[in-house]
Amino acid sequence: MANAVVDDEKRPLNGGNKTATWIRYVIYLSMFAEGYDAGVFSGVGVLVEEHWNLSGEQLGSLYGCFYIGMATGMFSGGWLADRLGRVPAMCVTNAVLTISAFVMAFAPDFTVLFIGRVGIGLGVGSGWTVGLLYMAETSPASLRGRDGAGLDLFLNCGIMAGYMCNYLLLGITDDWRVMLGIGGILPAIAGAAISFGILPESPRFLLLKGDKAGARVRLHQLLDDDEAEATFATWGQPTQLEGLSGLFRDSTRIRMTIAGIGVALAQMLCGVAIIINVMSLMVKNAGHSIEVAFGVTFFVCFLKTATVAFALLFVVEQYGRRPLLLVSAAGVTISCFVTAYAFEKELGVAAIQTGLCAYMVLFSVGLGACAMPYVGEVFETPVRATGCSLGLGLGRIFNAFMLWNLPSFMAESSYNIALVFYFFGGLTFMATIFIAAFCPETKQKKLEDMRDVFAKPMWARD
Repeated sequence: MANAVVDDEKRPLNGGNKTATWIRYVIYLSMFAEGYDAGVFSGVGVLVEEHWNLSGEQLGSLYGCFYIGMATGMFSGGWLADRLGRVPAMCVTNAVLTISAFVMAFAPDFTVLFIGRVGIGLGVGSGWTVGLLYMAETSPASLRGRDGAGLDLFLNCGIMAGYMCNYLLLGITDDWRVMLGIGGILPAIAGAAISFGILPESPRFLLLKGDKAGARVRLHQLLDDDEAEATFATWGQPTQLEGLSGLFRDSTRIRMTIAGIGVALAQMLCGVAIIINVMSLMVKNAGHSIEVAFGVTFFVCFLKTATVAFALLFVVEQYGRRPLLLVSAAGVTISCFVTAYAFEKELGVAAIQTGLCAYMVLFSVGLGACAMPYVGEVFETPVRATGCSLGLGLGRIFNAFMLWNLPSFMAESSYNIALVFYFFGGLTFMATIFIAAFCPETKQKKLEDMRDVFAKPMWARD
């Protein structure tokens, strides 16, 4: 089976044409839409709390249910992509996002808003998994890191757009409903573009399904004719998709699984998704106005997005995944403790904003820009969807638990907010040790080379 997998991935999809360029545009548009839906609720939550006089528990459930939906979407996204195909799964994802956004915008009460929020989580979760799979399977080894970081960049651009809408639309009639309704427009556009056949199906998915003729046609859509034929000639007979047990089939697969799932968890255990969702609430609960809270949130997210863009253009493919992940995790650990101290001692909005900016910059350069490319490339094709779904989904379960309980906890005092950052700092410190011990470098490695990369544990290498 190992040799068959190597044969299937004998040559990466390198080169490309206008079709490959359009693929990136459409995928990035989908990620932007998902980011907006996730980010806009940072401000909407504050407004809804006042509009309906919600309790801390109710507000926490609105934040937490998003990640329950997201985890469910990530677990099911891999299954959906393996059964329907990568492209149809993306259509379903965008449809869910569109419907859910409008459900929230017209919600007459808390219950309907809660249901729409779960739907947004489902769409974002499955979209992350399917987009990651598709990009990993259609990107060349030399650009896989850049393309994967592009997913995070456009997700962050969408989050920033959500924050911008919070700031710009604050105070208009039905401000929070308008903010949510805008979130239904972009996924509708992206879904329509995908439905019209702009994206070809992943050749590797077609090969796994036994459709070598279809895979050959898709290769010619993605690559120049000569390169497409050369790639097709190196592929062996199709292999079968493997389930959860395939992740643990042998010692090499186990090391791949530990590294892939571990990095996916490390990205979430540092608390970034939680902080993004409740940043405005944190600043407000520290005694500042809603306008100040929105302004701080937007500025921090802008800096985070700019850092991801810098990493994508100048860092990811130059320095590699492993060193950037290590530097990022160590830096996030320190910045968590600095931010905690600022909240604990009530040093003011400037100190809090400085700590949050340092946190986001250090996260973005490694854990933000490199984690998703790393997770998408370490698994072999028969288990890639399963591995990605499991790693991404487990991290979101953690987020759901934390967000369900944090708003009421943080509302009590600035000291409680400080405790949250101390907690995340401790988890990220452990993640730094994990990356050093279990995560080898994968920069510019072909997918078929990953078995060799993980053939020995880190401590047994020369």
